[in-house]
Amino acid sequence: MLISGETLRVLRQIKGMKQRVVARQLGISQPAYSQMETSCYVDCEKFERIISILGYSKADLKEIVNKHILL
Repeated sequence: MLISGETLRVLRQIKGMKQRVVARQLGISQPAYSQMETSCYVDCEKFERIISILGYSKADLKEIVNKHILL
């Protein structure tokens, strides 16, 4: 499953986190993370890691996918 980069941006903004904070926790630069948010799709493994950093649970991910919210 592929998730849009826009989904990452929206979910991050809902949590009020800055790109640099997420990037630091991923071990990448802020510009590299920004590219992820502007890409068409992000693979599921990266998406799961990022939503964990943002504080979303697996149940939240399932709800997002099942309701086709922001995909």
